[in-house]
Amino acid sequence: MRKRSFSIIVCALLTISVIFGTVGIAFADEAPKAKNGLSKLEDLNGKNLGVQTGVLYEDLIKDDLEGEEWYYYKMPNDMIPALESNKIDAYLIEEVGYYAQRYQHPELIRMEESPGYCDFAVIVGNNDKQDRLFAEIQEFIAAKKADGWLDSLYDYWVKNWDPNTCEIKTIPETTGENGTVIIAIEGGYEIIANTLYFICNLPGLAGNVGLLTYIGDSHFTDIVVVDYTTGIRDMKWSNRYTRCHVWGGIVKKAGTNEPEMLENSVAFDLCGSDAVLTDCYADTAMTGFWVRRDARIFNCGYFNNWRFKMDNPTV
Repeated sequence: MRKRSFSIIVCALLTISVIFGTVGIAFADEAPKAKNGLSKLEDLNGKNLGVQTGVLYEDLIKDDLEGEEWYYYKMPNDMIPALESNKIDAYLIEEVGYYAQRYQHPELIRMEESPGYCDFAVIVGNNDKQDRLFAEIQEFIAAKKADGWLDSLYDYWVKNWDPNTCEIKTIPETTGENGTVIIAIEGGYEIIANTLYFICNLPGLAGNVGLLTYIGDSHFTDIVVVDYTTGIRDMKWSNRYTRCHVWGGIVKKAGTNEPEMLENSVAFDLCGSDAVLTDCYADTAMTGFWVRRDARIFNCGYFNNWRFKMDNPTV
């Protein structure tokens, strides 16, 4: 179980916001702080407070406040003009969200006192791989906290993110083995990925995913994914896949000659919307193209290798 931190943001003068807390709350300068009178959580008693609809961050401090009024907003950025117009005195937001807003609104500052933390969890399969997976995750976290890598990653991509100065690398050829390759970036759009080759060659990893995308409006070209239970899973919208080839049958179940990854396999799992596949090839999978939402498929092919004796495969 990990914890996410939050911020509360308050407005002192028209365009001067005040953030304090790791649920953050924002301040500007000493003079506005004094005029606003908000420096700690108890100062929010009787104030008008904003929060995004459905996130339930207000539960962190409701029991500790008296007489406050809550206003709900569809999007986090909707609360900034509400602050500036004095409709609300403060609002709660994730710390990560605060840093993203601060890039466009440098007047926002977090309150030092933290309203609290919100738990979130990573779900893993209830199977014999759990102990190994948890041990590897804990080992990785401990090692990367100790050498400062996690802190530097957080500072670079969250606290100090600036799209005008942060480096975007071009890696023309990439090969990945055995794990799930996850494509995800802050902002979530417009990745150009090409000449990628992913292969799983270890038994005992059934249920894995080769390429998992959580970004939209991106292009994936000339990609080969070999022997994953799910080859390519698209979770976002308006992604374009061109000349992508997913196939399997190499890795055998321990002690048998049966292909492990082909059981319940899906070559292209299209969970997002408006995916476009052109010249893609689903080469031996129980399901070639699983179209869960609107998608367009042009000049794509499916092949079932009869040697693997799959029952009732589906194009």
